[in-house]
Amino acid sequence: MTIAFEAKRAYVNTTGLGSYARNHLAMTASLPDVQEIFALTPSIKISDTRLKTEKIQTILPKGLWQLAPLAWRRFGLGRVAQRVKADIFHGLSAELPADIRHFKGKVVVTIHDVLFRTRPNDYTAFDRWMHDYKLKRAIASAHQIVCISQETLDQLCQHYIIDRSRCTVMYQSVHPEYFSAENCQSLIKPPYKNFILCVGTIEPRKNTLSLLNAVEKTRVPLVLIGRIKKKYKHKVQPLLSRLSQKNLLFHTTASRPAEIAAWYYHSEFTVYPSVAEGFGLPPLESAAAGRACITGPSPCLTESSGLPELQTDGSPEQLADLILQLWNDKTLLSELHKRAKSHAENFRPEIIRHHWEHFYRKIL
Repeated sequence: MTIAFEAKRAYVNTTGLGSYARNHLAMTASLPDVQEIFALTPSIKISDTRLKTEKIQTILPKGLWQLAPLAWRRFGLGRVAQRVKADIFHGLSAELPADIRHFKGKVVVTIHDVLFRTRPNDYTAFDRWMHDYKLKRAIASAHQIVCISQETLDQLCQHYIIDRSRCTVMYQSVHPEYFSAENCQSLIKPPYKNFILCVGTIEPRKNTLSLLNAVEKTRVPLVLIGRIKKKYKHKVQPLLSRLSQKNLLFHTTASRPAEIAAWYYHSEFTVYPSVAEGFGLPPLESAAAGRACITGPSPCLTESSGLPELQTDGSPEQLADLILQLWNDKTLLSELHKRAKSHAENFRPEIIRHHWEHFYRKIL
């Protein structure tokens, strides 16, 4: 079979949607039934060696479309997929091109979340309208709808009239580097002998402020990896500066999976206090690296972490209590690490690959 992917996120996005798209393309390229993959993207800004394979052919806008690459992505991909005679068109980020009716094969769309519905204040009125418009069109056009977690499927069905028989929960795989985090340990020089770790964009729904307050209360050193959203910077910067001065915080950025895996390996455990997610990949990455993760109240995070007893209400008080409990009880922590690692084994690329192989075969 041949599959055409709307793959912009894989080649331009460094956060969750990009990781999902790159992992999925790499996994799909390993399926024996897939002869060719067409990755349709308006530009290429990120290089991933896993995507440099004979099976994956990137297609960029040509001719006059080069003057308006985003318009090409919006209005031209259905025709491109039909021209290359793909069997399946798969939109990897909750939208499908407006000309998808010109494609005669099977159509799949992956939906990550409906946060614009559940957390409307995080979005402008225009962004809410646009997300809603694109999602409704995608739901109407797709033969099959993939949700990345049970929580996403439940929220989707709560806010939209949809036939559940067209929906499937398909979990994502984890980059192989995280399963071999020990082999990456020499890539970094940690600023502390012992520390906890948080990986993710610093923004309101990630609940970073509560974690920082918990760190100030517990005085447990924190390494924070992620960029700060501009609109959130004025709220967190004073506390970031204060904790840095007290040598309780080291803030950095990292994009290479091997480097992030090294941070996971050197940490005592991780914290992901997010209050709203579609899936939440960092807790799963942490588990793959053999590190338990304290999570926030977003329901899907237990699907990701595999440790429901480490879920909190996201308050500084509950975060601080659990941080101190794990920090001071190495026996308990060791057992939680083992359980997290065992949970992550279910998300190895070869296992997820088997599920997707069956899925793609079934819809043809």
